[in-house]
Amino acid sequence: MRRTSPPRSGTHCTESPAGPYGQAGRRPPATTEPTSPTAPDGFLSGVRDSATGTVTYDFDAGGRITEKRHGDRMERYSYDTCENTTAAEWAASEVGLTADRQGDRHYTGTLLRMAGRTRFSTTCRAASCGVSAERSPAPP
Repeated sequence: MRRTSPPRSGTHCTESPAGPYGQAGRRPPATTEPTSPTAPDGFLSGVRDSATGTVTYDFDAGGRITEKRHGDRMERYSYDTCENTTAAEWAASEVGLTADRQGDRHYTGTLLRMAGRTRFSTTCRAASCGVSAERSPAPP
């Protein structure tokens, strides 16, 4: 889910093939329908799924998701001017989201190198590429 906004003047960004949002920008499943009412600006403010319930979203002025709420669970995201996710947080018990990947994001160009305490490395040989993740030790 993403709102469309005009590009910022004076900003040059290179978008990665996966898009600028990573895990935060996943499309809702096909079984969803818009919640009612929509936000005052006419955009969706959430989705309702008959199997999992209602998910609501907050957006920044650029149309990026800054908060996602589903029942008592919440995720928060922040972005840089190139729309890269710069920080993310969620409950450590969130299904599918590990606490090791919470926190600041670090990039080299458009490659995500670190998310929280998880480091990512990319290896390319011939026509094949792989990405590996390594957890950093917990701070003392």
